[in-house]
Amino acid sequence: MDSRTLLNQAKADGFSGNSTFKQMLEVVGGKNADLENNIDVAALFLDLVFQETKQAHLLDR
Repeated sequence: MDSRTLLNQAKADGFSGNSTFKQMLEVVGGKNADLENNIDVAALFLDLVFQETKQAHLLDR
């Protein structure tokens, strides 16, 4: 699993904040998930999401 690939898929799926986060958690922490490796990917994915939406967050302040 790659964080950049997750971000690209999230964008293709519409990239709506809570929905994207929920889907990521289902994949990362799923029944057959490799938690030890996936947690690093999840952290990088969330960092990418925040970077992508940084301007929107700044405007919402």
